[in-house]
Amino acid sequence: MKAPDTFESLKQTIIEQHSGLSGQLKKIGRYATDQPQDVAINTVASIAAKLGVQPSSLVRFAQTFGFRGFSDMQRLFRSQLMRNFNSFQERVETLGHVTGSGGGDTRLLLENFVREGIGALESLLESVDDRALEQAVSLLEHADQIFVLGQGRAFPIAFYLGFALTRLERRSVLLDGIGGTQVQRQQAELASAGDALIAVSFRPYTPLVVEIAGEMKEKGVPVIAITDSPLSPLAEHSSVLLDVREDGERIFLSLIAPMCLAQTLMVSLGQKIAAIGQPKTRPGAPSQESASRETTDIEKPSTP
Repeated sequence: MKAPDTFESLKQTIIEQHSGLSGQLKKIGRYATDQPQDVAINTVASIAAKLGVQPSSLVRFAQTFGFRGFSDMQRLFRSQLMRNFNSFQERVETLGHVTGSGGGDTRLLLENFVREGIGALESLLESVDDRALEQAVSLLEHADQIFVLGQGRAFPIAFYLGFALTRLERRSVLLDGIGGTQVQRQQAELASAGDALIAVSFRPYTPLVVEIAGEMKEKGVPVIAITDSPLSPLAEHSSVLLDVREDGERIFLSLIAPMCLAQTLMVSLGQKIAAIGQPKTRPGAPSQESASRETTDIEKPSTP
């Protein structure tokens, strides 16, 4: 087998062959795709100790994908790490060179982002499983209370989901962390098996989101994971995995695809609620009729 010559091609090869690997090699493959920065900077011995495997297993993993040894494979991870060290301003300048908008041509930037957004939406149609979509909506429909969690770049998606659930008069909790991570954990501890969690996280994956998702799973709470890889650390904690693939070659990653997915979930849930005619309301929440009247007095009602 010829060794991949880029990090992205190696990552894709690992994903494609993951199911056919042995138990130890699967563990290494998941670690390599989830924590590439660790693979780039740590020694064979330290990585092996962290994973609880023999150093020879790491060498065997590299050779499985056509490399002479681990250090030969590691150079791809180091190259990727150096690329990710670019500052925001450096990425802005790089995008300017790539698109020809370096002189401040805003129209060219707009065209670039629109094209990338269209590509992301087309990829979404291919990557998301239809049955997973239906399972996610069904879990949300029957949940007593819905918890929503996302941090960093994923937070706008989580915030929208929390907003939409409120407009649908569903009992929900946005774990926003305003009071600190301890408060987030305390809020999450209130969940029970009759509830559901929507966890949103993209590379480099927020550890707290992954940890809370794992804790929820242990309590029997169904977890709907919105993430960017079937090997995401959220995947092993999920009851339903909604895979929003991202092109790692893009200089700036877009939220268009995951936001579209979130809106689809909420509108589908709203349609099911309307068909049943019995929305689950939050304690003390106004009825749909009174809420509509109040909204009309202030502004036109918005939809999820």
